[in-house]
Amino acid sequence: ERERERPSDINFHFEFRRRKKNATGKMESEQDAVDLFDFSSYRCGPPRGLLGLLHPPLYLALRCDGTSHRPLPALQLIIDSDRVKNAIELTDEGDGASARRAERVLAGMQSRLTACMTRLSAWFLALLFRRVFRGLWLSGFDLSKLREHASPSTPVVFLPTHRSHIDYLIVSWLCFVHNIEVPHIAAGDNLNMSFLGWLAAKNGAIFIKRQLEAPGATEKDVVYRAVLTSYLQHLLQGGHNLEFFIEGRRSRLGKTGAPKKGLFSILVETIWEDQVEDILLVPVNISYETILERSYARELAGVPKQQESVWSALKSVVFALLGKRGHVCVGVGEPMSLRLMCEVFRDAPSAEEGLSRSHIARLASSVACGIDRQLVPCVPAFVAALLLTFYREGCSFDQLAADVGELLIQCHKLQRRTLLWPYDNAQHATAAALRYLQPGLITEPSATARSRVGVVQPVLEEPHVYNLVFHAHQLISVFNLDSVICLGFIAATEASGSTCVSQAALLNSAYGFAVLFQEEFAVDLSRLDARLQQAFDRLLAEHVFERHDRDIFAIRLRRVPEGEFDYFAFLVQLPAPYIIAYHYASQLHHADRGIDVEDVVTAIHTGRADGEHACVEAAARDICSSALNLIWNQTDDSNEEDGNTASTASTVWGPEALAQVFHALQQNDLVRLDGGEELEDSEVPASADHGDEDNAPASDLELGELRSEEWAFVLEHAGSGNE
Repeated sequence: ERERERPSDINFHFEFRRRKKNATGKMESEQDAVDLFDFSSYRCGPPRGLLGLLHPPLYLALRCDGTSHRPLPALQLIIDSDRVKNAIELTDEGDGASARRAERVLAGMQSRLTACMTRLSAWFLALLFRRVFRGLWLSGFDLSKLREHASPSTPVVFLPTHRSHIDYLIVSWLCFVHNIEVPHIAAGDNLNMSFLGWLAAKNGAIFIKRQLEAPGATEKDVVYRAVLTSYLQHLLQGGHNLEFFIEGRRSRLGKTGAPKKGLFSILVETIWEDQVEDILLVPVNISYETILERSYARELAGVPKQQESVWSALKSVVFALLGKRGHVCVGVGEPMSLRLMCEVFRDAPSAEEGLSRSHIARLASSVACGIDRQLVPCVPAFVAALLLTFYREGCSFDQLAADVGELLIQCHKLQRRTLLWPYDNAQHATAAALRYLQPGLITEPSATARSRVGVVQPVLEEPHVYNLVFHAHQLISVFNLDSVICLGFIAATEASGSTCVSQAALLNSAYGFAVLFQEEFAVDLSRLDARLQQAFDRLLAEHVFERHDRDIFAIRLRRVPEGEFDYFAFLVQLPAPYIIAYHYASQLHHADRGIDVEDVVTAIHTGRADGEHACVEAAARDICSSALNLIWNQTDDSNEEDGNTASTASTVWGPEALAQVFHALQQNDLVRLDGGEELEDSEVPASADHGDEDNAPASDLELGELRSEEWAFVLEHAGSGNE
């Protein structure tokens, strides 16, 4: 089935071919990955003897030692802790009900991890993964060297992304085969179902309520919080490893969401109170070539989420076993010391009383961004992103493969790894991605992948389009800063009414968009100015933007020659569904503050029917819900006038600013930034190679109006030959 043709020019400049393995089983390339289905790469060594020859998974389960030999904390010790006692005394009415409830809560959430069940599950998972996936790859940090970063008694907390129920199984299996103690997993109490709940607890599950307080509750559940905090802290003090999802629930949109601070704050409190020497945080990002959860698209289309049951779990297992589910790549980052991260705030004014919520939020955002950086995007993500941006009406296979190659080149320049090890070239990877996206997501003639003729066209109807969104929006974590810069340019040009803007205005507008997206994506606001400057410099070097001939601080968009990949248009259209949803939510909120998610969805569908936009995926329930939450949060911030961050964001999310960006996105040609009319050649600022400089429009920042810091730049480079 594979195509063995001469690589194209794009493939020649960016190596796609399979890396040859050396004697140690690792790839020779810098962007190496370990094939986890190659048992010779494990710490226990290659399978030997008759058992290793006949049944390698069973040999692996018996030889690897990822079982925990540490005793579990005694339940009475947790009930007698000061934290739980104080909570019981605070809520007890003299009848002992609070004490009995604390015991019931602890008995329901406790992990019952055993070595025997760990080995049995490792054997079963080895069989399951080899049956379900075509390949399982490990990229990034070598887990076998984890204990070189800390003493054996230091607990390790694994923080994976959450895109399916397979995530925690993969992490536990990775730990086992690398001789790392299998972690205790924070799981929702909705999974505590009869036999499956017992089996999960035997494999380390800690069942936690998804909402600590019931909806509409006016007071916190003090007893439950105290029992949960004390139990997790006793596990950490005993050196046990933990695993939880900092995003909270599973991502229906495929992207890494903003972090939740509940369980993470317990880790910070444990370090701040010196209950443990240190905690190692290991960021893990798991990417799939196919979608393992069938319910995501229906839920985004408005179908209520079904309650988990034994029957639904069995149906999911049967669905996963029907056919191969493509390749999976696990990106692991360098372990992070939580103590070193917390030491930054030791000198804070309120440090003696503990870290504030804002400090914990900054730490959580930093960790979430570390998780986001470990993403190894799969080729179906690039194909889906192109079909949802450039080729909504369809395209040829050759054009699609060529543009996939262009995006892979950009990933390489951003120093991001991509899941290309199983494939020989971009054409082979694109053909495989189209097979994974069929049926239902794209309409493609069966002979297209072989004959290179015909049209590849996406299915843009609900709920199928949301599956494409799940794939495509994984790339937001790769191109987020570049997209923010491009959106900032559109907002700045729309506000100024000119085709040129100053670099300062562009970066200031981009900063506002980064703040706008902080509740939607993993955005680390620390040193954001420097990272935006680096992203802008890279786009300038890539000739996405260019400086004006008469004003070195005036930035304009470079015209893209016909046939060249329009990187700017891709970066702007990738987050377009969020901008459209934000726009309609902002307009509705400005007119009536009593709106809900369905009102925003209706407005988006009405706008699409009226021809205002063609982005059906903007009506995804999760996107509209995030848009409403953003509007409400920013309204509260602006009312409180809490610092510069809120004021910067409010200038971007406001109805007028969002309307300007939305109308700019409506244009088919994204160079139409001035009222929607296409710029004629005479209106484009002249360059040294074409046109007359006297006809160039004046920018909003002339040479005689430079700011002091910009004068310093000019004086520093004066006479150096720099343009």
